[in-house]
Amino acid sequence: MLYDLRHALRALLRRPGLSLAVLLILALGIGATTTIFSIASSVLLGTIPYKDGDRLVALETLGERDGVVFQVSYLDTESWREQSRTLEMISNGSGSSLNLTADGQAERVGVSFVSATYFDLFGVRPALGRTFLPEEVQRTGPAAVTVLSHGLWKRRFGGDPGIVGKDVQLQGLSFCIVGVLPESFVDVTEGIDLYVPVTISRMTQREGYVEDRLVRWMNAYARLRPGVSLEQAQDEMLRISHDLAATFPETNRGYAVKIKPLRTRQFDFEQMRLSILTLLLGAVFVLLVGCANVTNLLLIRAVERRKEVALRLALGISRLRLVRHFVLEGAILCLVGAALGVGGAFFAVGLLAKLGNNAYNLPPYIHFAVDLRALGVAVLLSILISVLIGVVPARESLNVDLQAELRSEGKGHSQASGTAFTRSALVVSSVFFSVVLLIGAGLMIKSMKELIEDNPGFRVDHTLSARFELPVTQFKSDEQAYLLYKRVIDKARALPDVEDAGLWAPGMPGSSTFNKFIVPEGRSLTAQEDKIRVYEHRVSPGMVRKMGIGVHLGRDFTEQDDAHHPLVAMVSQSAAEAIWPGQTPLGKRFWVGPPQSAWAEVVGVATDVDQRGRLVPMRDFRLDVYFPLFQMRSRGTAILLHLRGEGRQAASELNGIMQSIDPSIPLYDVETLEERRHDEEAGVRLNTILLIFFAAAALMLAVVGIYSILVYTVRQQSFEIGIRMALGADQPDILRHFLWKGVVLLAIGLAAGLAAALGLAKTMASILFNVSPYDPLVFLAVPCVIALSSLPAILRPAWRAAKVDPSSLFRTS
Repeated sequence: MLYDLRHALRALLRRPGLSLAVLLILALGIGATTTIFSIASSVLLGTIPYKDGDRLVALETLGERDGVVFQVSYLDTESWREQSRTLEMISNGSGSSLNLTADGQAERVGVSFVSATYFDLFGVRPALGRTFLPEEVQRTGPAAVTVLSHGLWKRRFGGDPGIVGKDVQLQGLSFCIVGVLPESFVDVTEGIDLYVPVTISRMTQREGYVEDRLVRWMNAYARLRPGVSLEQAQDEMLRISHDLAATFPETNRGYAVKIKPLRTRQFDFEQMRLSILTLLLGAVFVLLVGCANVTNLLLIRAVERRKEVALRLALGISRLRLVRHFVLEGAILCLVGAALGVGGAFFAVGLLAKLGNNAYNLPPYIHFAVDLRALGVAVLLSILISVLIGVVPARESLNVDLQAELRSEGKGHSQASGTAFTRSALVVSSVFFSVVLLIGAGLMIKSMKELIEDNPGFRVDHTLSARFELPVTQFKSDEQAYLLYKRVIDKARALPDVEDAGLWAPGMPGSSTFNKFIVPEGRSLTAQEDKIRVYEHRVSPGMVRKMGIGVHLGRDFTEQDDAHHPLVAMVSQSAAEAIWPGQTPLGKRFWVGPPQSAWAEVVGVATDVDQRGRLVPMRDFRLDVYFPLFQMRSRGTAILLHLRGEGRQAASELNGIMQSIDPSIPLYDVETLEERRHDEEAGVRLNTILLIFFAAAALMLAVVGIYSILVYTVRQQSFEIGIRMALGADQPDILRHFLWKGVVLLAIGLAAGLAAALGLAKTMASILFNVSPYDPLVFLAVPCVIALSSLPAILRPAWRAAKVDPSSLFRTS
């Protein structure tokens, strides 16, 4: 066996070019498949690292009228907890952020408002101290206590073992630290630094957050009781929600409960699943094209080695030993190729781990890693391929006529019909897979182009954005807040690199998801069906026009729209048409619910813009209402600076302004609007790059396959070509003959690939942006690209055939 192994290695080294090509093809196919399978395993199949993770669910509020999903209210959660018999430990855990002050320094930290049972639900025990007691989360008398994450404890407090019992300032209130969580715990929400009782929100945010069923701002989680299915729990919660609608018609009529497995709640599971399966299909296609090319190359090599095989058989070597020799060659190639592929997979998965969670907005407990299942699949593929590329060429090489091979002078052979058909089928399959992948890549490229060029309807260039929050404990009156707003705007406008400045709340242009219910004048203020859900924006004077949003009718807000004048509003064109169809909205009034509880008069109509981002399901819901910020204050506010040029110093200068105005208010989330849009595109961009890589690899392999089979055909038929030319065939005849061979193979692969792509295109519809899955430009361009790329691979062997010198083939010495 050792002798056979050495002989197999020498045989591979005698053809380094072919051996290297096979290794690279196998490494590419196995590496790509292992990488994407590992990602699929991590996201779609990986275990959730919490106690009884497969039974954890998330609860959401479902609007039965329009199918929109909301968060939940605290009082609804309490009712569910009391009445449910299929769910246990129904808990709240709502991510937010607060201003933390410790040792005289303020910073913005991620905070989760949680129930007392939250930590038990996820099976976490504190590393120091304790978690919350039930009496500390009472709605009427919550305790100002906090539990720190391990990261914040180490970063901000230096891992002080005596931290329990000390106080920190949150939103200007003193909170006692009662515990520290272990380093191993990763919350379901990204960026959580500390935890407070959910009911403390009535002090840190405002009253009503846990007293009003209409205030739906929380996430809710629970665990299915043993033996209970998701369907049983869903049926029960629908019954409970209908009972609550009968009991509290003003707040709960028209709303139901939707239950999802925790895994599918944390991100857009279905779209992510489709994206990953598309990439996995692309990786598998590359592997299949690679296998086809490897088989083709080794079949060609096997036929070329027929004389060698004939000599060895004539010398008495058994056919079984020759088969073993070929299998060893294939095994060596496959094992080395697999090792290179798996090594590449570890590198690729590590790279994607740095990019993927942010790009795909995945929950923090999902980590990309090469797992044992992926490695097992890679090993299995290596074994199967080694058998394929060892046994098939061995069978071809051993299928020789001993006497004929020994008599031949190496002037070529005619191809056996079965062998020719096999190689042709492999080439056609390579082209087929290339077409499917390139069309998928083409659709993604056009989708990405549409996404980048999409006009949101407002200004994004040279616009710096940052957030800050006014603690309600320090800014109890509206006048205090309005005074700070004016100081921030005036100081920001005075910066040297700033053209203009303004404020936007509670979100910012392009990423606002804050709901409000309004009632047009003349309708019932209590009837649920008369309440219209809109998205609200609160802006400083002139900010609508400054952001490039057109004012279709009426006017923008002015300095006169302040607390001393009646409440006014602007509505989007879609909102105007939905609320007052066929009427002029100017001068119309509508009721603004709590906490304002006032009538607002419409003074302007703004053009529709993309206020929810480009990739969210509610992108086309454009019922937007704008209010003057100086008439309706906001706890969280964004400052927007229009810059001259790059304005690189503006961010640090702006932070200095906030520190000079109030050191207890940290500035956070500082980014330009262009950077925010770039972040929004990250997942689509990563999918596109990966699919382009797979498509390019498949195209390259297909071209190599066409070239190799035509070169081999010319070599094998050189003697026949010489005879035909000696009998009168001219060079154009020979050229046309071999061109036709290549064109026929290419045409069959293109036709089959286009048919398959038409069948598969519809599955990509949900991951495309403003692009039809049957886009004619892509379906026309891809065959042209493949044909042009394959043309040199067809022309060169055909030209070589036409240049055969008949006299050299018949020369004996």
